[in-house]
Amino acid sequence: MQTPPQIAFHGFEPSEALKLLIDHRLAQLERFHPRITTARVAVELPHRHHHKGNHWHVKLMVDLPGTEIVVNRESEKGERHKDPGPAIRDAFDAARRQLLDHARRNEHGHAPAHAEPETARVIAVGGDHGFLATAEGHQLYFHANAVLDHRFDDLTPGTPVTYVEEDGVEGPQASTVRVLR
Repeated sequence: MQTPPQIAFHGFEPSEALKLLIDHRLAQLERFHPRITTARVAVELPHRHHHKGNHWHVKLMVDLPGTEIVVNRESEKGERHKDPGPAIRDAFDAARRQLLDHARRNEHGHAPAHAEPETARVIAVGGDHGFLATAEGHQLYFHANAVLDHRFDDLTPGTPVTYVEEDGVEGPQASTVRVLR
């Protein structure tokens, strides 16, 4: 990591074993994805329930060039423990899955967030969204809010545009769509 990780504990005093667990899991993440620039871990015990066990909150933020992965985990009602170890392991496992997904998306040609705009043509427009045909022959969704200079109403099939591709909730989508004519 370019910057040492930041680790914070709130509402309890961590054991040395807990600190070592977090250090170990951070080292594993860094070996798994060496482009991590920094990470932040926060472990919190907001309320103490003496008869029902402890309810732990773990937040893990991992920075990579062009993106940030954020994981929030809480101990489940049936999984409340005296220590936050299980919630920490769950958070790091989820971060590893997200890092793997991120690597796969980039490996399959989806542009990172800092990519240069590419050229495409509008193939459909309706309501508050539309679709582009990319130079590679893919169809890409875009929302009206992604069109610069309030020119969504100027779009018709065949309109040339530039766009930047990003990961949306339901897969790749065009952002920063600029009309070329």
